[in-house]
Amino acid sequence: MMVKQMKGKQYDKLPKSKVPHAMDTFYVSTKYDGNYVQIHLSEAGIVDFYTSGNKRFFLSKVAEEFKHTFRDVAKPLVLEAEYIYACRGKMGDRVNSARLTTYRTLFASFTEVKGTNMDVFKVFNIASEDYFEDRLEVLRTCKSGSSVHIVEHELMTYEEAHKQAKLVTQDGWEGVMLQAPYISYLPGKRVNTTIKIKYRPELIARVIEEQEGEGRLLGSIGALLCATAEGKEFSVGSGLDDNARAQWGSFEGEHIEVEYEQLSADGIPLQPVFKKIVA
Repeated sequence: MMVKQMKGKQYDKLPKSKVPHAMDTFYVSTKYDGNYVQIHLSEAGIVDFYTSGNKRFFLSKVAEEFKHTFRDVAKPLVLEAEYIYACRGKMGDRVNSARLTTYRTLFASFTEVKGTNMDVFKVFNIASEDYFEDRLEVLRTCKSGSSVHIVEHELMTYEEAHKQAKLVTQDGWEGVMLQAPYISYLPGKRVNTTIKIKYRPELIARVIEEQEGEGRLLGSIGALLCATAEGKEFSVGSGLDDNARAQWGSFEGEHIEVEYEQLSADGIPLQPVFKKIVA
């Protein structure tokens, strides 16, 4: 059975008293957009895989690589990883990793699953009572293979981590993860010392039309029909307060700043949020 995952918090969800100082240091890694997986290696050489929902699956070929990669590490061993399939693990790639459902189903039906060279496990942590810094040192003694990749961590200040998050987001990654050096693994807890910094990308769009709302928003602006610089049309209503929604004629023809989760395959911003009118 899997160890209950220790979870962190998004940086802007931290209690005010727990927000780190600018010069506090953390181990920082790129956040991959895959599926969380635990890998258990026993003293007897048995490898078990678990999804975040505590569902077992097995990949014989990948299991052998895990045994080889961590052959010199004391067992039993519990590893945390992001599973990605046939992609790099950038923002929006998680859909590819739904292949885990197939592996889980085949395992349940006692069908041998060998996996492919496209199965990649980004190992980012060891779940143990040791401090994170000590666990990381163990990971650094292991070399990445074709399917098992050891995630790189860099020691930097909280201020530097925010700058790093903006850089990786601009390059298409989900964000960064911060781990406090001297914290033990606390199964099942959501802690303030594991922090995700994720900046939603932004773009400038031109407002084509103000659209009336429905229900409570009847008579007010429900959404703004916009176009990106590439001519892709989309509507945005989130982020408009009641005062803004009452300002008919204030938006049409203006350029606005929009925050979004990611671009669709057609270049449409998904989950857009209005931020402000720009000059």
